[in-house]
Amino acid sequence: MANCTNCKQPFQNQLSIDLASSFISFTEEAYDHAGNSKWDKMKKMIAHQLKICAMGNSNEIQKVEKVRIINKLLFFVDGCTNEARHQDEELDSP
Repeated sequence: MANCTNCKQPFQNQLSIDLASSFISFTEEAYDHAGNSKWDKMKKMIAHQLKICAMGNSNEIQKVEKVRIINKLLFFVDGCTNEARHQDEELDSP
């Protein structure tokens, strides 16, 4: 974790984490509807990725939160993959 050049204390990074959390809330509200495009789902995934990056080297509580976010990302990826597979099957069927 980086230190402040003036006081030599480690940066808390809480503002970045709070902004990322707000971004997740926004994307879930705006893009969490049935029938949304894969690009809407990507926006949700990017919001979660940003929170993981904002957490950086984190404490134990934040590590648990990171695992929860990663599991959610994997769920999104699996959903996008299944949706793409279903679309391919529809195109292949007569």
